[in-house]
Amino acid sequence: MSHPHRAFATDSEVKGEAVMQLERKIHISNLRQRVRKATELVSIEWPQCVDSTNPIGCTECQSIIANEGYDVFIIPENTMVTADYREDRVRIFCNTEDGVVLATPKVG
Repeated sequence: MSHPHRAFATDSEVKGEAVMQLERKIHISNLRQRVRKATELVSIEWPQCVDSTNPIGCTECQSIIANEGYDVFIIPENTMVTADYREDRVRIFCNTEDGVVLATPKVG
């Protein structure tokens, strides 16, 4: 910054401030890109578990989701569940007779 007895900043001080502002902008841009990439990697639903051409069984679906760090619960068809929302939980509604996933599993 400028000297306390000077009224104006020197050229090198102005350039230094401009460089610092540019570095801040670059840093913020890099952070935004990293956040975008991170959110793209996080799944919140798994439609592949109910893909009509290649359905995945309940236990295999549970393994896929658990590997992403969620608490996964297999819920038998027509079972009542609580209505609370949890970001760390995924419920898989299954037909327990044939092990078929009935609906797309989602975080909640």
